[in-house]
Amino acid sequence: MSVIKAFPISDCIGSIKLNICSLGTLRSALLAIVAMLFLAPHAQADRGMQALRKGDYETALQIWIPIAEQGSARAQYNISVLYEKGLGVRRDEARAIEWLERAAKSGSRSARDRLSDREAQERLRAAKERASHGNAAAMMEVANLYNDGKTLTRNMAKAHLWFSKAKAAGHPVAANALMRLEDSMTRMEIVKARKAAAALDTDAVEQVAYRAHGTPD
Repeated sequence: MSVIKAFPISDCIGSIKLNICSLGTLRSALLAIVAMLFLAPHAQADRGMQALRKGDYETALQIWIPIAEQGSARAQYNISVLYEKGLGVRRDEARAIEWLERAAKSGSRSARDRLSDREAQERLRAAKERASHGNAAAMMEVANLYNDGKTLTRNMAKAHLWFSKAKAAGHPVAANALMRLEDSMTRMEIVKARKAAAALDTDAVEQVAYRAHGTPD
């Protein structure tokens, strides 16, 4: 007849305690590793900023490149600024935009805002270029960009000026747009804006419109 050997209950409890302790230690180690992985890019980004403040742009770039490649939106954004300003690298607009787009995709709100601002500034530049050739529709576009406050900071004085230019160039809805704008302006703002509009060389504006489109409507 075989005899079943019994283990002391104290040994079992000790074994359970050991296993629990081992699991706790393992869990703590895993959490520490995760924390290190999460915090490392932030710490490196801070090191890069310290180098930047000292004017050591090349070191800042060397610090930021690896974590930017790993997906750090903050590093990607900072690199775009270096390329935009030509700090520590040759100024490169294309690469600045490339890194800015990557930062935006990685979740940087600042990058998204800067991209929107760049797009608005490009629209404004292109519209002003067309407006310089007497294009009344382009003048209205410039006025609306200044007026809507969505893509550019709202500037009612400039909007008023460009609506006035569009009106002088014969745009069919410029007068109504001008009246709606004045409804949202103070009396003093209107007086100043009208003085600026009165200083326009209206005859020259109309002549440009005539050469571009024939007699303005």
